[in-house]
Amino acid sequence: MSVLEGSHITIVTQYYWPEHVGIAPYSTRLAEHLAERGAAVNVVTAMPHYPSWRIEPDRYRRLDLHEERRGVRVHRLWHYIPQRQSAARRAGYEASFFAHALLRHAPQSDAVVGVIPSLSAGAIARTYARRRNCRYGIVVQDLLAQGARQSGITKMDAVGSATRALERWVMHAATRVAVVSERFQPHVEDAGVAGDRICVLRNWVEVERASLATPSPEEAARRRQELGWRDDEFVVLHAGNMGLKQGLEFVVDAARRARERALPIRFVLMGDGSQRPAIEDAASDLANLQIIPNRPRDECSRIMAVADVLLVNERRTVVDMALPSKLTSYFVAGRPVLAAVTDDGATAQEIRRANGGLVVSPEDADALVDGVLTLTSDPELGTRLSSNAAAYASQELSAERVLLEAEQFVGAILGVS
Repeated sequence: MSVLEGSHITIVTQYYWPEHVGIAPYSTRLAEHLAERGAAVNVVTAMPHYPSWRIEPDRYRRLDLHEERRGVRVHRLWHYIPQRQSAARRAGYEASFFAHALLRHAPQSDAVVGVIPSLSAGAIARTYARRRNCRYGIVVQDLLAQGARQSGITKMDAVGSATRALERWVMHAATRVAVVSERFQPHVEDAGVAGDRICVLRNWVEVERASLATPSPEEAARRRQELGWRDDEFVVLHAGNMGLKQGLEFVVDAARRARERALPIRFVLMGDGSQRPAIEDAASDLANLQIIPNRPRDECSRIMAVADVLLVNERRTVVDMALPSKLTSYFVAGRPVLAAVTDDGATAQEIRRANGGLVVSPEDADALVDGVLTLTSDPELGTRLSSNAAAYASQELSAERVLLEAEQFVGAILGVS
């Protein structure tokens, strides 16, 4: 019998199914796992809007909505969604979700879990726990103040102090705080959380290995042809959000350098986000840079499996408050990872832990192109890296293993584990 049997758990997150990129799959799977283990689970969340930053599909264009999916009761609330990112717009995004949630009845709860970087989700978790006289915990996927500053959101100095103060308020009274990377722990301790209340809860492999099996040469050729990829070009795929943090304008620069050097390299950006229009404008003259929309999760996996390299790209300022959720899917896709990221940052650390990719300097078009050439000239290196990444994911990031740790995390909030 599960220690969660019969308990009432509320999860607060701005990102949830049907969103299938970013942290939404992890919040969704966590809620469903807890329900499978016998808990009555309520999720308080936003209307689906990420990474396009607009509400879709149309049936969610309403003030609120209640639905049930896989044993989880989902309560969706409308809030302001900015089309462009700035400190002021982000504040409105967070404040409107928080205000709407305050007007709503707090679900019956024995424990509440808030998922951040949505600072409002953390604040709602603490507020609902107080209303229900229960304990709460926080899952830190990112910290807003540090992450926004490193991502390049403008005018953070004006609101940074208030944001950091609110982060401290959200976390310091939590019974447990889980972080997805050890690199986050010092920042959480700086917020007043004792080390014995912090645990590492990594993002697990969301897609089953079976669905990512290496396609036959014939199947791979067919998929590539459908995507417009030639057999004689080397395809570098970036999948996921196109936001400030990713710095994809530098990938545009790399595509331009590859064209100048007459190299058979195609860069592909698959996804959506606040910076997509600007990237499309900047790349309008480049035949070797292709932008394709988000695809359903299984289709994304099939596309990743026929690319030659999977790309992580981050701004130089992104150091220790961002660990791309795409890495888990990359690691099981059977393709080598190329990461244009800060050498001593959290992303580089995770890739080296897996020994599953090549790290090059960020914001450097020539370094990115040269990294691609390193992998094109040494197929055995690529095979070794992808094999290492898959083994690491299987051993360290399996859903079975990490969800058991997540269950223990929730049990510790309840005081039953």
